[in-house]
Amino acid sequence: MRYSYAIILTILTGCIVPFLLMGDNRILLFTIPVSVGIIAWIQFKKKVIKPEHFLFFLLASTAIPHSILPGGLKVSISDLYLIFAFILLIIINQYKFNVPNTYFIIAIIYVTLATLSLIWAHNSSKGITRLFQYFEFMIITVFVFYNIKHVHYKKMLNGYVFISTILSLVAISFYIIQGGSGPVYMLGYHKNALGAVLGTSIPIILGLYFLSKEESTKNHLVKEKRKRFRFNLSIEQKVSSKKIYLICFTINIIGLISTLSRGALLGSIASILVLLFFIGKTKQIFIIVPLLATCISVYLYFAPSYLEQATAFDKFSSAYSRVTIFDDATKKINEHPILGEGVGNYSIEIPWINFSQDDPNNVFLLNLVEMGFIGLVAFILLILCIFIYALTNKKKHKYNNKIKILNAIFISTFTARLVHIQVDVSWVRGIGIFMFAVVGMLLALRKIDRVNKPIKSAK
Repeated sequence: MRYSYAIILTILTGCIVPFLLMGDNRILLFTIPVSVGIIAWIQFKKKVIKPEHFLFFLLASTAIPHSILPGGLKVSISDLYLIFAFILLIIINQYKFNVPNTYFIIAIIYVTLATLSLIWAHNSSKGITRLFQYFEFMIITVFVFYNIKHVHYKKMLNGYVFISTILSLVAISFYIIQGGSGPVYMLGYHKNALGAVLGTSIPIILGLYFLSKEESTKNHLVKEKRKRFRFNLSIEQKVSSKKIYLICFTINIIGLISTLSRGALLGSIASILVLLFFIGKTKQIFIIVPLLATCISVYLYFAPSYLEQATAFDKFSSAYSRVTIFDDATKKINEHPILGEGVGNYSIEIPWINFSQDDPNNVFLLNLVEMGFIGLVAFILLILCIFIYALTNKKKHKYNNKIKILNAIFISTFTARLVHIQVDVSWVRGIGIFMFAVVGMLLALRKIDRVNKPIKSAK
């Protein structure tokens, strides 16, 4: 447990505190890794933590997608730490690239097609940033998290929940200060960026709750092999951890609602259904869904203005602007249906709301408009590959409940983001690292040996 406090100190010092202090001076993002590096070095020297423990912080840093634009590239805190982790893992693995072959073949094909699209793009320089992001998300991120030991996954997920819960508390405070009206814009977060973080935390917290219950049950089954006082302490700790997860779940739900991010809400609902399916608790769907519906109905009864804002569809609303963007993207797809306009070459301007954007608010439309039908097929194959891996893990580890729950957490959080980016531009604005981090960890579960069905002892 000693390094748990060290990791929390690192998160606070290297993530939250500098972010709160930097204000509009985004260049301070470059100084953050220095401060964290110094802290990590001191902890390594004093043997408080091991180098691999520092990787716990990487997943938590993805909850802060704010970026600066040096040389046209969007660089965030998580981008910088990802590079640090990549170099660290290369050294730990003695410069060996351990990767999941099938996934990487499809990902490399996709990135290669994206690169080739710059040949016929009207302005190839616009696609460099987008191409770099694709390579970072699909290749580097997956490599890094694929090579992190699965015994660290729970602590990494706890770090993300730690950040999201703090953000949620701040969002709730802003919501109350605003007189109970949304959406919430705070600490430089756009409502959809904040919603993406809080919405993704919902299936994580719920999954960790089930994981804690599983560990409690396992401790109970081996109680005869332990000393009495150690057993009682273990059960007490697990019960308290479950209570903490329930509190965090409630806080993040309220925070998510306050953001007024409809895409994040839809993503979190879809992710809960996927989580329960992969855990094998399909019956729980008939309990959780009505419970969520009741809570939302009660909230809407006491805050009717929320429903009015969430369903706003006038000419100046974000919902109406999406219809305009979808229509524009469809026309451009018809002009170049096979090869697209080239990566990074889509853009639209909506003058009556002083709005311009380089993404049609839908990841499938984005692939069609930029890379055409061929690029869309490659992207769909990549998504299918990820879900097939998740189904394979579910079947392989059906007798290993801990791994089964972790697999469910990863595919459900991936689903939350996948649903959200059907109505939002977060795909190309710093959110991709987390989305593919869970893919890397999901793929790594394949490396764990299968656990056979336990044989019942004869009485």
